[in-house]
Amino acid sequence: MGFDPTVCYNSIVAAGNGPCPNALGTASSYHCLDAQESGPIHVFCSQAGIYYSPFAYSEAYDPSKCAPNEYNAVKCDEHVFADINDLVTFIVDSGGKYKSRPCYCCCSCLAYGTPIAIPSGMNAIEKIVVGDLVMGASMQVAKGKISFEWTPETVSFSQGTPPSSPTSGIASTMVFIYCDGDLGLIATQDQLMLLSTGKMKQAGTLVPDIDLLVSVDGSAIPIQSVKIGNWQGGVHHITINKSTSPDVNGHLLNANGIVIGDFQLQINPQGLGDMFEAGPMIGSDEYHTKNKSLNMARGVYGVKKAKSKSITLPKHFNLFSETSSYIPADASRFITTTQAIDIVGNPDAHFRPFGNKSGISGINYLFQLYKGFFPDFNFYLDWDDISPNAYAFNAYGVKNVVISGGLVRLDGLYIEGQAFIIAHCIARLMNLKDYKGPHPLPTIEADYYGMGLVMPMAWSFNVYGIDDKAIAQMTQLWGYIAPEDRGGNPLKPQEDPSIDCRIRTLMFAQLGGELPPCAKPPVQLLEITGAETGITVDKKPYVILTFNRVVDQESAQKPANYAFDPAAQISSVQVQQTDGLHVQIIADFATNVNYNVTVKNVTAGDGAPLDPKKSSITFKGE
Repeated sequence: MGFDPTVCYNSIVAAGNGPCPNALGTASSYHCLDAQESGPIHVFCSQAGIYYSPFAYSEAYDPSKCAPNEYNAVKCDEHVFADINDLVTFIVDSGGKYKSRPCYCCCSCLAYGTPIAIPSGMNAIEKIVVGDLVMGASMQVAKGKISFEWTPETVSFSQGTPPSSPTSGIASTMVFIYCDGDLGLIATQDQLMLLSTGKMKQAGTLVPDIDLLVSVDGSAIPIQSVKIGNWQGGVHHITINKSTSPDVNGHLLNANGIVIGDFQLQINPQGLGDMFEAGPMIGSDEYHTKNKSLNMARGVYGVKKAKSKSITLPKHFNLFSETSSYIPADASRFITTTQAIDIVGNPDAHFRPFGNKSGISGINYLFQLYKGFFPDFNFYLDWDDISPNAYAFNAYGVKNVVISGGLVRLDGLYIEGQAFIIAHCIARLMNLKDYKGPHPLPTIEADYYGMGLVMPMAWSFNVYGIDDKAIAQMTQLWGYIAPEDRGGNPLKPQEDPSIDCRIRTLMFAQLGGELPPCAKPPVQLLEITGAETGITVDKKPYVILTFNRVVDQESAQKPANYAFDPAAQISSVQVQQTDGLHVQIIADFATNVNYNVTVKNVTAGDGAPLDPKKSSITFKGE
């Protein structure tokens, strides 16, 4: 008896309620999966016999698109959050665009296929129904040794969620625990595991080579590795014994030879008191810092044995990738790689764990918004990329913007800051009508046009307030960069600007001003780079001066701007129209005489003056 989304949906609708959208109740299950960290939902979901009763949660929706009693995840632009604080922040930061209302879900968990001991052998957890008998245990600890008394116990609660389609984009964050003796288990991060110390510890906090699990005969089981990843198989919970007292006895199960706690223990671990051992979750910065020596790859920790490196992963379980998405070497980056490393290493920058996906709905909303205004762009979230960066590049004729999971998981960076970062990436690849600079746009120009052009296009109704928050969030983000990496390159103020100049540029763009002086490209002076002599078809000697930049035709064709030593009488001066870099001067040059020409008052096409140190050149007349 598995979780039936149709029964859940009918239960919600029959009560006159609206179902929660993706993230809590998914489009396929309406299941209170992500919300189960809260105490009230734990208590509600643990009550046997009311599994499909609607549980009231809260969502944000756009009242300009739907009536208060109309529920449609896409049309109403509905958003739900596992943390109510995130919901409140989202509504407040929306500037009145979103409002809250109740939504409803049905009540997570071991992976489908996990063998659970029953009196006659083993049975897959998802096949166990209320009223079935499974083997439960009471535990005794004497002289540091654990023993169990295993007896048949009646299942009082059994529910879960079915597998998701590989193309649905829906996956649960799970932990794959691999132990000596080829014992393995896939569990949610909060699944309680019995340790050899007699304490219970959540699966997502287990540490290889330190924590020891317990087998059904009381012996210790060393952990070879723990791996966090996405699981698209089903998940399922069972509870034995109707007692709700905070006591492990009568609530221990045999899962594939490993002793674990049932769902009743899992929903209230703090109720175990000293028998519960807390710890940081795998995927968090704290876990990585404490266990860096055990890190093998992204989200993989294990003892340094070849065997633990070669474990075949179960079907439907995918590690967070080590290499992430392919980013071309010439892709434009929001910040430099060095600056991204600084942010990751700054103790004041806090990143939510991989398993916390509360920011995904917001970034997907931004992708949909910008796609509407810029349909020739493709937008991607690379959740596995830990580096807090964003990338823009052309590939096979398609404009691509990739946002890293590190940016989405960074505390303090919200939808307004993310909106600007995407706008910056879009500006990098835009073909601007009056822009004559390099392409893709350099960093400072992308900042300027991202804030001054792209943001107003997408957020016209309240762009000023959103810009204010975006600038504040960028100031905080860039503040995590080490001081020595904030100065930029003074010789390349557009490609590698200082952080102070980037902030100033955003403010100038928001107010409708031009680029600030710090953001303008350095003036490239006009220089003479060569001289070539010859004779015209009508036997007149000439010299062609070559310049490094296109010259201003009016100033370049004035004979008075050229002085020869020895003196020469100029007949004509003409800018060659093929490229604007060459000026032909016809004069009475004598054969085999060395001349020096000095140029003055000639400017480049954009008004740049002549470099006085490179304004003369010597040549020999023909």
